Amino acid sequence: MADVEELVTALRPLLRGEEFRLSVALLESRITENEAEKQRTVLADTIITIVKQAVEIEHTRRYGHVPGGGMAIVALGKAGSREMMPRSDLDLLMVFDHPEDVQASEVPQADTKAERPLFSAPRSVGVAQYYTRLAHAFIAALTAPGPEGPLYAVDMRLRPSGAAGPVAVSRPAFLRYHTESAWTWECMALTRARIVAAPAELKHALRQDLDTILDGRLRAEPASRATLLKDASAMRARLARDLPASSVWDVKRRLGGLIDVEFIAQIYQLIGANSAVRDVSTRLALGRLEKAGLLSAEDTQFLKQAELFWRQLQAVLRLLCGATPPVDLERDLAPASLNVLLKAMKLETLPDLIEKANILARDVHAVFARLVGPVE
Repeated sequence: MADVEELVTALRPLLRGEEFRLSVALLESRITENEAEKQRTVLADTIITIVKQAVEIEHTRRYGHVPGGGMAIVALGKAGSREMMPRSDLDLLMVFDHPEDVQASEVPQADTKAERPLFSAPRSVGVAQYYTRLAHAFIAALTAPGPEGPLYAVDMRLRPSGAAGPVAVSRPAFLRYHTESAWTWECMALTRARIVAAPAELKHALRQDLDTILDGRLRAEPASRATLLKDASAMRARLARDLPASSVWDVKRRLGGLIDVEFIAQIYQLIGANSAVRDVSTRLALGRLEKAGLLSAEDTQFLKQAELFWRQLQAVLRLLCGATPPVDLERDLAPASLNVLLKAMKLETLPDLIEKANILARDVHAVFARLVGPVE
């Protein structure tokens, strides 16, 4: 396999080309938003897996290997839910595991008779340091700048203890943190956790850990259904206060927007406390919650329709305006681009779009207040 730099250099134009193809197909209505998101996620999963393998090979040359050890790449957010938008960041966390009796990496015994190697001999390091350096190397490969930009921007803030925590966390520490110290919103985020790349044994064990965390949140003292709902509504209020929507076109953050729908799905999955009601996809999770009797058929159908509308609108706005939501569409979009937006949303005029978005936001937020609690 090519070295990491050569691999990343080769992958960048391929990724940009595929992103462009998907964007054009979406704007021309040749694929649906659900199909576009699925293909973007498959692309990201493939790149994560390939880059991780290359980084591990190079890392082994430098620091040897940890016997019986391995590291998992876990996707959260839109990457975890297979709902990646155009130029989405990757919300990631990295979890490693190793036998208890292994404290450091192993390196090959030096051959004193061999010719001087082209690369310096690998050196042993402690296990935590080994995986921390591996995680940093992996992130550096994904985010390295180039003519086409980086492969992906990476957001690690959802890892245990946030920005203050280690970049790579051991599996026991991960489980301990989420069963003893995590806030409710952190467990909500884990409902979209999806293990993208990991050794088979670690993947199985970590999947069991995630089920333990999510199944146990309702049973953990002093948590209860009422406590979980109160925590979710308080977090929504905090987001509205500290990170308010930049405009009515900020469909993620506006009251009644995507966050409201996602919070409903996430908190009720914690209340359900069973893997049968969970799915990383918000849309599919809503269906499972209805089947389990946790949501009514009427609420489920409405929330699914609202979630799809918001995702479609967000995706097209990103393609036309970039990552920052526009403030004034008539001012910020050329007439031709505005027509593309209206055609994609199957509406005739901008006032029609504004009216539909405002009514939908009002109704979604009313459902949130009824199912979760008021945002105060």
